Amino acid sequence: MISDDFDGDIGDSEFIKSIFEHKCELTQNINSSKDNYVLHIAPKGGRNNGNIAVAYSKVPENIIDIDFSKENKDLLFIAKMNGKIDVYDLRCNITVQQFSDTTSNTNNFRNLTCLALSPSSTLISAGTELYEGDAFILFWDSRKTTFLGGYWQSHKDDITQVKFHSNDPNKLASGSTDGLINIYDISHSNEDEALIDTFNTESSVESIMWCKEKNKDHICCATHTCEIQLWSTNTGNLTKSFSRKKLSLSIQRKSEAHCYVASVYRNFLDQVFILVGSNFEKDKCMRTLKVSGNELEPIYLLPKNEQIIRCSWNDAKGNLLITGGEKGILNVWKIS
Repeated sequence: MISDDFDGDIGDSEFIKSIFEHKCELTQNINSSKDNYVLHIAPKGGRNNGNIAVAYSKVPENIIDIDFSKENKDLLFIAKMNGKIDVYDLRCNITVQQFSDTTSNTNNFRNLTCLALSPSSTLISAGTELYEGDAFILFWDSRKTTFLGGYWQSHKDDITQVKFHSNDPNKLASGSTDGLINIYDISHSNEDEALIDTFNTESSVESIMWCKEKNKDHICCATHTCEIQLWSTNTGNLTKSFSRKKLSLSIQRKSEAHCYVASVYRNFLDQVFILVGSNFEKDKCMRTLKVSGNELEPIYLLPKNEQIIRCSWNDAKGNLLITGGEKGILNVWKIS
């Protein structure tokens, strides 16, 4: 039996290379600060543009999320824990708009946890921590800085992510530490009418992502217990589930206790990829798996990785990957 206090590869280096056949080359290594985590990466001008914005852990107002406008690539939305969302114009280097929850007491604001922009960026949504027994999903009209209201009855703990559907501006998904994933039709202001479906992960939701399986909408979820789940939004069924042990074995590691999910993303073919690593003694191990049917397919290694990865971004063609993590390093990887 392998002790939870140890981790290592199941086979030797040649065996590992034979399993992960695709090549991934480190082309740039940008070190900002060893004491500054890279928390968020946002692409400027969509997934076909190589320009990005980066949010670090040590800033005065605690940035919790960032995203570029989908209509104006020079406008960067910056969500902060203090309940405010700033819009920063890169052309003049100033904040040109600010959004806040005008119904809350300014001295007792609701802490924001996540940010999402609709496909046209006309709607802004943000999730909050639990506040006086309720967790809120808030909405604004970006054209008028108008606070539109929110939902607060469907989750019973901190909201970890909100995600708009890429093609349907009225469809929104949310995830929470209460273990629930909710799907809403936000054309309804009444929350009972808006709530379409609820999926119970029986865990705690860390991240969610819209994806396709057989041309049908799904939600891909990563839990705080390092499990990957895919839920059909058409049938409401859990269609695929990969345990922490399964992830650990798929990246050819001995200890599931040290396995962690760094991020989940999809390529232009809507294939789901999972960045999985080991945190054993700040291990450099980081590998990529692809969801292939009901199995996990080893894709590539990330050689020379020097940190625990916290976020990533990939371009639309799938041949460029950027990762950031706990040593403040931005790595640029070329995939072939």
